[in-house]
Amino acid sequence: MPSPADPPAATDFTTTVLRLQMLTADAAGEITAAVSVTGASPAQEALRRGMIDAAQADVVETLLRPHDTVPGYEILDLLGRGGMGVVYRARQVALDRIVALKTILLAHLGNETAIQRFEREARAVARLSHPHIVAAYDCGRSAGRVWFAMELVEGTDAQRRLQERGTFDERTTWGIVRQAAAGLAHAADQGLVHRDIKPANLLLVEAPAGFPLPAGMPLVKIADFGLARGMDAADEPQLTATNMAVGTPAYMAPEQLQGIAAGPAADIYSLGVTAFALLAGRTPHAGKTLPQIVAEHLRGAVPRLRDVRPDVTSTTDDLVAALMQPDPRLRLNDYPRLLAAIDGLHIDRLQAADKPGASPAPAGRAADPLLTPTVDLVVPATTRDTDAARPHQPSDTRHHRLGGTWQLAALGFAAVALLVWPFIAARRSAPPRDLVRSGRATALFDGTDMTGWMTRRGGWSINTDDEGAPVLVGRGTVARALTLAETDDGIAVPDHYALSCVVERHTATAVEVRFDLPSSRDPLPCLTVHIDAEGATVGERSGDGPARRLAGPFSLDEQTAPRHAIGIERHTRGWWIEVDGRTVASTSFLHESPAAELQLDAGGGEARFSDVILEELVPARPRDAR
Repeated sequence: MPSPADPPAATDFTTTVLRLQMLTADAAGEITAAVSVTGASPAQEALRRGMIDAAQADVVETLLRPHDTVPGYEILDLLGRGGMGVVYRARQVALDRIVALKTILLAHLGNETAIQRFEREARAVARLSHPHIVAAYDCGRSAGRVWFAMELVEGTDAQRRLQERGTFDERTTWGIVRQAAAGLAHAADQGLVHRDIKPANLLLVEAPAGFPLPAGMPLVKIADFGLARGMDAADEPQLTATNMAVGTPAYMAPEQLQGIAAGPAADIYSLGVTAFALLAGRTPHAGKTLPQIVAEHLRGAVPRLRDVRPDVTSTTDDLVAALMQPDPRLRLNDYPRLLAAIDGLHIDRLQAADKPGASPAPAGRAADPLLTPTVDLVVPATTRDTDAARPHQPSDTRHHRLGGTWQLAALGFAAVALLVWPFIAARRSAPPRDLVRSGRATALFDGTDMTGWMTRRGGWSINTDDEGAPVLVGRGTVARALTLAETDDGIAVPDHYALSCVVERHTATAVEVRFDLPSSRDPLPCLTVHIDAEGATVGERSGDGPARRLAGPFSLDEQTAPRHAIGIERHTRGWWIEVDGRTVASTSFLHESPAAELQLDAGGGEARFSDVILEELVPARPRDAR
């Protein structure tokens, strides 16, 4: 039997990569044959050949050396990967206890300050001890990574339960929300705010015998305190990019969307949205783009639950509205009052779970993209750290790159985010904006690897920005096929879709996002969104010279907001383009067939790209029509 220091056998490598679907059998066989000659590590040989990326190689080698990654823990299997970390099923050897073990490579945290911040927050979470919070056991640093061991909960979550069985009744909804509120109250007493409360982070398990819950009520455990933050840490460095609001936008409080420091009232707002979603099967702002959500928050436009589900009681409708009050000063904003209000509903008298009258989820309910995202979305805040531009408390968040991002750059743009900006059309008659997001999305670049990306010119790689967040960085041109998913018939390229990405010129003189590309072999002409010192323009490129300008330039405040969000939508008869939440142009197709490729270009220096998201667009249902 080989010792832990021996190179993993090629057969073990083949078994692992096939099980994880990282390589085909033919590709794994090619690696096996190569290492029999070279004697190299199979994972490193596959990495050298570009068959897997560095993050995948690290996962494979961790699984093949289960005792070498974290002292005292045996890695058993992969549970999941995020933008920065990997979660494994592991065994704590000394206690023979199965745990969830999250590891983050030190390189992904960027600097020693961020590493120390992670370790402080991990220790703070580990101090929490509550039946409604997933328990944290241990944390540390070893083998080039920080790690965090926590309770492994076997069960489902409220989001999956909603998708599988339809909307919840009032009794179960308030039972779930009350348990979550009790856990969050404990965290708040310890100085922590979760900042990402949503149904997917409320795990539902069967209550142990004797636990004081009504019959049929699931036990709730709050998961993923990965975005949690101390309430007294406004001036401390963060793990995510400067001045970026972190969380899932459909559930975020208005103050989070504006980049203002989030306190317990923000988690309470998210609990209100969660109650709305469990009862209605959709979020309050279903079918809206992120700028539209921000705009509705700024106007204080929050729909009533009874407008969507008329059969709920007036007391439930009123309590949900009190939790979702846009102004945190007017919100039901402390946990003792919230718990008392829920207790005042006398939930045992409300409609019992699974009894006749419980509303089924509407047919085809998976079409709310902000309720059921493939990746967690994040939205940057509206201000930067300049006293002149900041009428509120300074932002306490940075950008955690796990999903799609929309930039609302500077308070001057916030007013424009009401979507009344008079866009400039490249054609006399603008094509209709007649489709909505389906919720079927994929991250073309999620910060972990460059799978599917092809360098056309120059050099490109994964690096970190000034705050340690992963970015796609380079000069020249890099391309990515617009593939949404693999199907029985091959790779699916959607006919209609929304593309989004975040761009930072960094040292480049100009950056360009190129779309409406018919194929990689014949990429021109194409449409472009071009950003340089003059601002943003939309154009048509047919060669290496300057693109023909169709709209713009639109001024951008790069001194205080160097990152810019590009949004591109392919509807039934043309394109719609947004920059930093502003609709700046619409134009007809150059090519009738769906574009096969996206290109990112940087000239005169290096540029940074992140959060490259592709999402399918589908015909709107009557209630979702814009």
